[in-house]
Amino acid sequence: MVRALAAAGADLADVGIIAPYRSQVRAIRAALDAATASSSSGGGADLSSVELNTADKFQGRDKGTVLVSFTRSNAQGRVGELLRDRRRVNVMLSRAKAALVLVGSARTLERGCDVLAALVAAVRRRGWLVELPPDALSAAAQ
Repeated sequence: MVRALAAAGADLADVGIIAPYRSQVRAIRAALDAATASSSSGGGADLSSVELNTADKFQGRDKGTVLVSFTRSNAQGRVGELLRDRRRVNVMLSRAKAALVLVGSARTLERGCDVLAALVAAVRRRGWLVELPPDALSAAAQ
């Protein structure tokens, strides 16, 4: 997604990624660093200027474009304590000035808690939900 934003001419310094868990932040940072390293020889975008942090660290900050990684995906709808915290969810959803992209399992989120269920319902009602095929991640990696 970040590469697509860069290709579309987005100022990556005005792009933020928020994840609820530090371990997810570290995993995303590693992926961005690897993508930068692999594309630098071909003149690709430097993805390291994207600000990436947890909701707690993003408090009081905003960006033109924000991507939210909800991290959790399971059939039981277990979203964990951090995603049940309305204040943290509010921070994740209110940091974008122009564009907000939510990445996660709609099925898990709508089973997780009332706030997330309402969010998924609103996204569905507006026709904003994009469902990816099961092999989307493996196809993108190739």
